[in-house]
Amino acid sequence: MHTADYGIPQIRERIFFVGFRSKSQLKKFIPPCPTHTREHLEKNDSYHTCSLFENELEKTNGVRQCLGLQNIGFDNLVPTIRSAFTGKRNTTSILNSTASQKTWAAMQIWPNGIQASRQKASAFPAKNNHFRLSVQDVALIQGFPESWKFAGAMYQVLG
Repeated sequence: MHTADYGIPQIRERIFFVGFRSKSQLKKFIPPCPTHTREHLEKNDSYHTCSLFENELEKTNGVRQCLGLQNIGFDNLVPTIRSAFTGKRNTTSILNSTASQKTWAAMQIWPNGIQASRQKASAFPAKNNHFRLSVQDVALIQGFPESWKFAGAMYQVLG
């Protein structure tokens, strides 16, 4: 299963194992069908699943659209988010590779130095004036509702 097929703007493909106590339970099981399509977004074929009914599905938003950012003519899914300490002051980053840095940069989003709020994020301009993320922004990208509140140290909140 891939999160983008369920409306989450992230490249996050996972395998789920489902067990049953009896064959009758197995026969009743219906795997969840995708609710969204990502055909309109840039994609790597290994991250795309097809459905005969894709044209009828809602389109998965790219990250910029998910965050309500201005249209820059390019939007996409982001790599799986991983929390890590980087830099001299152990700031929090959500990068997992050099390739992911390029993906974020193409969307003009700075994934380093995540701040507790958008207000705090805007107080620290990012490289190239890219949009700096807040905890709430990272949560939205992962499909959490806007009303969900997080508490704790930054590395715990993003981990």
